[in-house]
Amino acid sequence: MSVEKVFLRKCETYTVHRASDPIEIDISKLQKCDPPYNGTTNDELMEYLNEHVFGYDEWYTRNEDVYPDIEITGECLEIENEYFDSRVKGCNEWMELGVPNEKYTRNGRFQTSISNND
Repeated sequence: MSVEKVFLRKCETYTVHRASDPIEIDISKLQKCDPPYNGTTNDELMEYLNEHVFGYDEWYTRNEDVYPDIEITGECLEIENEYFDSRVKGCNEWMELGVPNEKYTRNGRFQTSISNND
């Protein structure tokens, strides 16, 4: 890299798991919805929710008189509770040399020329 200035930055990766407060699913209400839920297992329930409820505004509009709890769509659930942070056990850290560059948006606006990350 032939530039007059070189910059150093420290990077790290880690994992954080967060979740919303749990809500109760009323199976008896789902059985009255359009389309009705007819399953008996958690696998079948998740399949129904994935195929018909999550991200489908028309399902809620069609069924809000039967199942008025909009939280079931996932749209109103607030992810506020952190339950795991890998930094407690450590994280992957490395150093990079390079220059700030607005075009490198996927790399934090930094054009890395070399790093000590294996």
